[in-house]
Amino acid sequence: MELLKKTVKYYETVMEKSILHDESSDMIVSDAYPDFERIVGATGNVFIKDKAAQNGRVLISGVVKVTALCMPEDGSRIHRIEVPVNFAHMEDGNRITSNSLVSVEAQIRNIEPRMANPRKISVKAYIILKVSVYEASEREICYDIASEDHEKMQVLKNKYEASLAVDVKEKNFTIIEDMEIGSMSASQEICGHKISMINEETRLVKNKAIVKGTAQIRLMALNVGTSEMSNLDFRLPYSQILEMDGVDENCEISMTSHIKNADFVMNENDGGRKLQCMVSVEIFAVASSRQVINAVCDAYSTIYETNLETVPCAFTGPINKKERTVDVNEIITFDMPVRSVIDYSVALEAPEFYSDPEPSIKSMAYIAVLYKNGADEIISDTASVMVNYKEPMMNEYCGMKCECTALHLTPMPDGTMQVSMSVLFAVSDKDCVKIPHIRKVELNRDHKKEFNQNLSLLLTYMPGEESLWSLAKRYNTTAMQIAAANGFAPDERIPAGRMLLIPFER
Repeated sequence: MELLKKTVKYYETVMEKSILHDESSDMIVSDAYPDFERIVGATGNVFIKDKAAQNGRVLISGVVKVTALCMPEDGSRIHRIEVPVNFAHMEDGNRITSNSLVSVEAQIRNIEPRMANPRKISVKAYIILKVSVYEASEREICYDIASEDHEKMQVLKNKYEASLAVDVKEKNFTIIEDMEIGSMSASQEICGHKISMINEETRLVKNKAIVKGTAQIRLMALNVGTSEMSNLDFRLPYSQILEMDGVDENCEISMTSHIKNADFVMNENDGGRKLQCMVSVEIFAVASSRQVINAVCDAYSTIYETNLETVPCAFTGPINKKERTVDVNEIITFDMPVRSVIDYSVALEAPEFYSDPEPSIKSMAYIAVLYKNGADEIISDTASVMVNYKEPMMNEYCGMKCECTALHLTPMPDGTMQVSMSVLFAVSDKDCVKIPHIRKVELNRDHKKEFNQNLSLLLTYMPGEESLWSLAKRYNTTAMQIAAANGFAPDERIPAGRMLLIPFER
């Protein structure tokens, strides 16, 4: 007797979580700057420098490059001070190994700057890290049993469908572009920037994943004479190709990205002004497909007592992806009345499932705003808004993501601010497929099953519904013989209350 086995290779998600990490840093102001009275506002970008998996944990390190806008004590023009906030985070996970692959998405939730004294700036940055860790795995599945005729083995096989990640790839690239900023006057200087990566299209062509997206860059310009601020928006398109293994055009691709670094260099030639932009990016692709796995469910011999050693194998993956946009309209109040909005950004926490008082998925949106108050002073503040996604018959999902697709801020006459926001939720049902793996079959060849030599046919009453397989196993015959004797299909379930003929093989 031989167990015929097939190895199923896939990538298992061993960690998927959202982490809030905070880090602080201090900077002594150079003598080239005056004494500062207060910080007008702060903006920044988070860059992931390194991510590494070790046995039992994952390490993530990077830097938040914060630009603080500071007002001198003498009331002269606003100055820009760069404050780097280095961070390192370690997250434990008992299924992580040194061979695991790590995907990280990072965004700034909010920045809290303050003047410790006129010559010292303190910054605390809150960072949302969305971490997914994948481990290359393989499972053996017994798909058939080869036996001798005299062993009289009966084998029950079934087909299972499971959603599996078949390949995981990452790729680094750099976007280099010269951006025309002729609209900026000579009296304006760049006092900050924000970068976000938008994956717009992902498709498979044979064994290649084609990714198209845009790096969205917002520059904040400061007029050094009037301290007026304005924004310039740029879109830098990119296209990348990743070689994927074991995929076809029926696979689904999910894509994440993070920024590793960004540099901006001003060039002035022939009276023109250009800003050279260099953005280093890492994209991370996961290809998944719905696969059919053949497996032996049960086996027995009609001659010998049979012992099976079975190990259950569970394959978990997302199915039935649903997308829905939730619109939010709220009035928020800051410490000071809002007269006009200069700049804003939004960060969304990872969504969580709540069952009480009713099933829903919620995410907290943190809106950072730089605005002018009634006294024409520049103020920065952060407000939080709850985003709630409800749907009838909602269950706890294994995959939940959300992103802000639109945000509009409108100052109201009473000094409050109206927030109009659209958030796209993408959720997937949790699919857990349990497949039996027959690891060992033993036949007790020293003791054959006992038979009633005078009995070749039995008439029995079925009190409950039962399959032909379980009926045949109980009476030590075969499903084919019972089906033939009663005119049933071999895979048919027997309804309750039927009288059946049970033939016995001699």
